[in-house]
Amino acid sequence: MMNGTIRDRSKERFLATYEQTFETIFNYVWRRVGTRSDAEDLTATVYLKAWRAWPKFREHKGTALPWLYRIAGNEMSSYFRKHQNLKFEELTDHEDPVATTDLERRTEWRQFRPVLGQAMASLKTLDQDLLALRFFEGLSFREIAQITGKREGSVIMRVQRALARLQETLTKKGYDHERFEGCFDESGERIHTQSPIQGSAACAPPR
Repeated sequence: MMNGTIRDRSKERFLATYEQTFETIFNYVWRRVGTRSDAEDLTATVYLKAWRAWPKFREHKGTALPWLYRIAGNEMSSYFRKHQNLKFEELTDHEDPVATTDLERRTEWRQFRPVLGQAMASLKTLDQDLLALRFFEGLSFREIAQITGKREGSVIMRVQRALARLQETLTKKGYDHERFEGCFDESGERIHTQSPIQGSAACAPPR
């Protein structure tokens, strides 16, 4: 009887976590893989694996979201190995699941998105992932460090360097009238500015 009660409570906690995190994880996967059907399949796999590993995770009593991001990242790595011809620039060419309602900003974002995708595709895969987690998902450096297994200081430095390389590429493409300024304060933390995607705190692209 006691074991059954524990299992029921564990299931309830998992279902609550699922309801709280599903939209976030799904949107993250969708932005990276570019197609809704693939995103749905991958997200389902993420939560299936999370459920199977749930008892072990609960032992550590950690925060679920970084853990789920890590599972999602592993699943997407496998996905991209099977679809090696896909490029980031192609993956950004879809209707973003969290789009702004401001028509002008939305139009600007649609025009800028393929340019950003091409610039992102020129970066190493890890740098693409770090920038996506930081500026599209709005995660803190500490959360990204938990997801990637890297030291927080290393994440900050790599994000800053990747951002500089991204800006250099965008400048060469003619987007030099507004730099990615104000993204970091003296401590290396991001200063929150509004991105073209409503509700996502990020350094805004050129306007």
